[in-house]
Amino acid sequence: SSLVQYTVAKSLNFKPWEVHYHVSQLIAEEFWTQGDIERKEFNLEPQPMFDRTVALRDSQLDFLDNTCLPLYEDMSRFSAELHPLIEGCRENRQRWANNHSNEVTKSTKSESAEVVEQARNL
Repeated sequence: SSLVQYTVAKSLNFKPWEVHYHVSQLIAEEFWTQGDIERKEFNLEPQPMFDRTVALRDSQLDFLDNTCLPLYEDMSRFSAELHPLIEGCRENRQRWANNHSNEVTKSTKSESAEVVEQARNL
C-alpha cells in the first residue's frame, strides 16, 4: 500500500545515529541549496527546512515530532514487529535534542561542502 511505501521512504529516521546523522546532513545540504536559489533568484524567503540559517537540529526535531513519529506510531498498530521503528526514531530524536553544539545547529556553504566531500570519501 502507499502508506507502507511512505513509511519505507522515511526509514532514514530510525536508522542507527551515525547513518541517520550523516544522511540528514546530506539531505539538508540539498534542501539548503534549494533555499539559496529561492532566496537569490526569486527573492523568496525559504521555508525553515530549506533555510541554512535555521538550526538543522530544530528542523530535524520538528520533522521527527510532526511527521515520522506519528507515522511510525500509526504503523506499529498493525504489527508489534514495527515497534523498533518508533524506538529508533525516538533515540535519534533524543540525540538531536541533547546536541547543542555548532556541529548540528547551523551550516555555512563551506561546512556543508565539507560534509558532502566526506560522504563521497566513505
